[in-house]
Amino acid sequence: MKRPKARDKGRWASTKGKLAAKVGVTRSTIALWEDRGGFPQPGPDGWDVEEVRRWRDATMAPQGRRRREPGDEDSGGVRGDLLQAQADERRAKADLANLRLQIEKGLFHKHEDVVAFIASGSAVVKRGLLSLGKSLAPLLVGQDQRTIELLIHRRARELLSRIAKFGKRGT
Repeated sequence: MKRPKARDKGRWASTKGKLAAKVGVTRSTIALWEDRGGFPQPGPDGWDVEEVRRWRDATMAPQGRRRREPGDEDSGGVRGDLLQAQADERRAKADLANLRLQIEKGLFHKHEDVVAFIASGSAVVKRGLLSLGKSLAPLLVGQDQRTIELLIHRRARELLSRIAKFGKRGT
């Protein structure tokens, strides 16, 4: 790891406590992460905070992050709790903005609409399956096994094609 330049000093953390504060977790979380394997190793100047954040983002699910609680070891007292609350608020606002953007892009649908769409699709499948006997019976009389298999296969593919067209209609 190369020596930090003067403008990079905020990027490095020389102790687990400083690293935890810069990443927004507790020292005990850093210890747990180290036990997990693959956690970045400190260099001569300590840990590269950005590298640790990248590791965390790539390794930890957002729900898996434990937020610092008031009174946690190394929480930084009242000021630390305030900083943590502000960081949590910024993260929540960013998540909300991202969700709103996804809604605007049409990536989410109302629950009722999804249920109605699935019910309609199920009706298409049900009608298709129930009609197979009626539509195939006259064709199967006196046919050999291979011909029967081909006829059933063709009707099944027609049904799947109708289901696929129905699915494209809903998206």
